[in-house]
Amino acid sequence: IGKDRPAEESVQNYKTAITLATNSNEQKMVLSGLAKIQSVSAIDMASSYLNNLPLQQEAEQAVIQISRLIREDHPDKVKTCLTKIVESSKNKDTINQAKNILNQIQ
Repeated sequence: IGKDRPAEESVQNYKTAITLATNSNEQKMVLSGLAKIQSVSAIDMASSYLNNLPLQQEAEQAVIQISRLIREDHPDKVKTCLTKIVESSKNKDTINQAKNILNQIQ
């Protein structure tokens, strides 16, 4: 979807791709690609799938990866998104990753 594109354009492309995906495996691949985008709109998109059980783990990982990229410029947004993961994730490793990033921010 393009690493040479502006971040916002890439996020729009990922939004289109996830709506066109025909199954959860394809949607997971979209979230995996989204995880490399350094923008608030990317973390917003990934966060919107945190309550989607088939996509939850991939969404959590996307949020964590994006958080690492934007935590210095957008600490409040990252805190909000990672707190959701800490409170709702069933995966202890994921919770620990989120807590580690939160500790680096605070």
